[in-house]
Amino acid sequence: MPGEAQRREMLATMGIDVYVLRGAQATAPDVVRDMRIAVLCGKDDARHPNAAVLRKALPWALGCASACVEWIEVSTVAGSMSLPKASGYLLLGAQVARAATEHMEKAKSRDIIIAVADAPALSLADALGRRALWQSLKPIARCLRGLDG
Repeated sequence: MPGEAQRREMLATMGIDVYVLRGAQATAPDVVRDMRIAVLCGKDDARHPNAAVLRKALPWALGCASACVEWIEVSTVAGSMSLPKASGYLLLGAQVARAATEHMEKAKSRDIIIAVADAPALSLADALGRRALWQSLKPIARCLRGLDG
């Protein structure tokens, strides 16, 4: 019976790629420990049942610890929003996105990741909404894994 190294060499000779499961990878990079993602959601949207589902699934979807994700309920009234310091922002809902971008400095926005998605009620309503949500989360997930910057 060939050893693991011989088996991989034989498979490579045959042109077969060996894939490794995500769970079998080494520990997460140091980048993840330093990053904080702030999820801003409107107060009314945060009470929707889909928001609770998203709150539990978001760290798993991003591939980080739940301590890296800070969920913040904000008021969408102009002038009343204060943004926490974070490496990235996920803005849920059009009103939250408009209100938050008014408060972000242009110089600061170049150094952070900003992702905008539909409110939880819409983003988890159907397959199309979930796909759009994942497309919004991709830049944050890549940065957390150290792939983009």
